[in-house]
Parts: sequence; structure tokens; C-alpha cells
Amino acid sequence: MKSPHNQFGTRSYDRLSGVYQLLETIVFGPWLQKTRLAHIDRLQDAKTVLILGEGDGRFLKELLKLNPDCQVDCLDKSSAMLATTQERLKKKNIVTPNINFIHADALSYDYPVKSYDAIVTLFFLDNFKSSQLEELIPKLMHSLKHEGKWLVADFQQPQKGIMKYIGSALLWVMYRFFRWQTDISAKSLANPQPFLAKQLTVVVSKHYFASLLYSELWYRNDSAKYASTQARVSG
Repeated sequence: MKSPHNQFGTRSYDRLSGVYQLLETIVFGPWLQKTRLAHIDRLQDAKTVLILGEGDGRFLKELLKLNPDCQVDCLDKSSAMLATTQERLKKKNIVTPNINFIHADALSYDYPVKSYDAIVTLFFLDNFKSSQLEELIPKLMHSLKHEGKWLVADFQQPQKGIMKYIGSALLWVMYRFFRWQTDISAKSLANPQPFLAKQLTVVVSKHYFASLLYSELWYRNDSAKYASTQARVSG
């Protein structure tokens, strides 16, 4: 989907679509992408996947290499980011008849009920205030199948050592930059885990960049997959 105008306002991730990967690499090197892909192997059997805020398509490209037959709804508020994703896949000769590119606001979109084997939110939930996460996460939960899983990768505040202070400074700068360039409402990092934990349980977690970055896989508390998976945490 390529839209000539951004219907959601002048400030958006459209501004950053051409330089997003460069900015990411300058600040974090390869670590954000490593965090995105930490548990991608857990999606190799997913038939239907919802990706929110995919960005420039690097995760989707790897998912389609791993699981080329999965049906993907790729939702993003930025039409330019969606166009960048499509262009990336085109350059890699990856055909996308099974990909539905959706230009929409995640907060107001009407998600289909119990439709997805997996939900993927990679450096996406950090765009929202706690009150918005309290609204959004249960809404998404209704679209997740009974045996579904949720892959989360995002920032967190390190609690130990000098990284506690470096992390605070990085997050402070990042939020001011993205509020200047885009239309995110969050002024600081909100924790999505309490809202996820109401119906899901984290079964595997990895941390990177001195614990500023994390990747987690969550299952429904009552799912057979969760019951058969031994919870573990990897540093």
C-alpha cells in the first residue's frame, strides 16, 4: 500500500522512513535487529500473524524466509514505512500475495476476533502511554487465538551499574527526538508487561545491550503450548 499523503497528520514516522535504519545503526549497531530476531524461530509454525509497527521491513523479510506460507497482516500508521517494507521485499524478490499491508492507527483499528496465531510488536509498544497500553493490549488480545503467542521486543530501564544512568539518558533523548519528529504521545517509557500478564505468561526472555533491550515470547496462561513449555530466562 502506498499512500501519497499521511492522513494521520504532518508529524509521523513518514519523516524517518528513509533514514530509520541508519539512525538505528549509529546508536545501537546491530543490537536492535538481534533483539527483533531473538525468538523468530518460534513463529515457524504460525499460519496467521499480525505485525504492528513493522517499520522498514527487516523483520518481515526474515519471517517470510522462515515461514513463507504464513498469512500476515502488517499494520502501520506510516504509509512511507509500509512503502519501504514493500520495496525491501521487492528487491529481495519476495512475493507478497499472502501479506495484507494495512495503513491504520493501531488504537482505532477494528481487529478481527481470534484470528491470529501470533502477534508481533517490535519496538512498538514504547510509542504509547500507559493508559493507551491499557486500552490497546486487551483489544489485541481478543484477536489472538486460544493457542496464540505474542512476541515482544522493546526497551526497558536497566537497573544496575552505570548502564542505569546511560540507559536513562538514552531513553530521555530518544523520547524527545521521536516526539519532535513523529506524533507519538508517550513522553517516557511505559511498561506493557502488567497488561500482558493479565492473560499471558512469558516463557522465554533474552536481554541485550546491558539489559536496555529485551525480547520475550508470551503464551496464553491456559494454552497447551504454555503448559508444555518450561519457563526460562536467558541473560
